[in-house]
Amino acid sequence: MDSSKPELVEGFIKKTIIAMVEGVKDQAIESGLIDLKTWEKGINDLHQSAELSGMFFYNFFKGLATK
Repeated sequence: MDSSKPELVEGFIKKTIIAMVEGVKDQAIESGLIDLKTWEKGINDLHQSAELSGMFFYNFFKGLATK
């Protein structure tokens, strides 16, 4: 997605992806999954993807395994 589809930038990148990731900040940091500096860099990068010159790519996939 890029600025050519402003409804997707607003609805998917900002209101879905960024909001979802920001919602688990405390849990992610407290669990040791990520440190605050790295978290802030990642959130900043996500916000930049929603700017006019930004682009966001998200790939949905399903994995199957057998034992």
